[in-house]
Amino acid sequence: MRIEVWADVFSPETRSAEERLRTVLADREDVEVVWRPHPSDDTDAQRLVHLAYTDGGPALQGAVVAALAAARHEEGADLDDLDVLGRLAEAAGFAQGAAMLHTDAGKRGVGEQRMRGKVMGVTAVPTFTQADRMLEAADTDALAVFLEADRERAVPEETQRLRHAEELLGRRDPLGALRLIEPLMRDHPDHPDVVQLAARAYFKSAQLNKALVLAEAMVEVNPADFYARLLLGRTLERLGRGDEARAHLRLIDEVTEE
Repeated sequence: MRIEVWADVFSPETRSAEERLRTVLADREDVEVVWRPHPSDDTDAQRLVHLAYTDGGPALQGAVVAALAAARHEEGADLDDLDVLGRLAEAAGFAQGAAMLHTDAGKRGVGEQRMRGKVMGVTAVPTFTQADRMLEAADTDALAVFLEADRERAVPEETQRLRHAEELLGRRDPLGALRLIEPLMRDHPDHPDVVQLAARAYFKSAQLNKALVLAEAMVEVNPADFYARLLLGRTLERLGRGDEARAHLRLIDEVTEE
């Protein structure tokens, strides 16, 4: 089971959460903990935490979180200082983190995760999530109950990305939706749900040539997909190709009139 902890290493509550998790998970080897940047927090410290996960996985990330939280709240370390962050990363076993902080590495990934957190409604520090379950700022007992719940619903990350992108599209943020599903467009370019969502997002963000390519592909794969044909027709209309647009839209009208 994977749980995500949306937190801010500058917050004392994050230090408490890290300690509570260590206690609750002392005898659990079936739980993977992934630390995520809180939606309201965009710092190099959080970028370092993200990089530790992408570079070395949950164990390395957990070591970095513990090192940063302890340094901040027990020693008063300045986590805005890249040199301080680099030394802490090296002490936690993430030696390459210092050099990575002096580049743009991780900035896009942190932005994506903060966007996910906003879509999910994360506000409290910390917030624990597992699939579609959420627990805010819990004590040890509540956290233990949350982890022991027998109703785990393992939702693949790809499915979560699609859901969150769909919600962003509904909030009239097509560029945000495209940003979230970019990895899916790369890894699953022919998946119908991915193609349709991307085509809609391109259309709503006025990237009409890109919307056209995907809408044409959808119609070619399934000529009876009337939503795809409608999208294709509307895209052609906006591109000023009225005759071609009417040919597709007329097919839809003929079927709906039967």
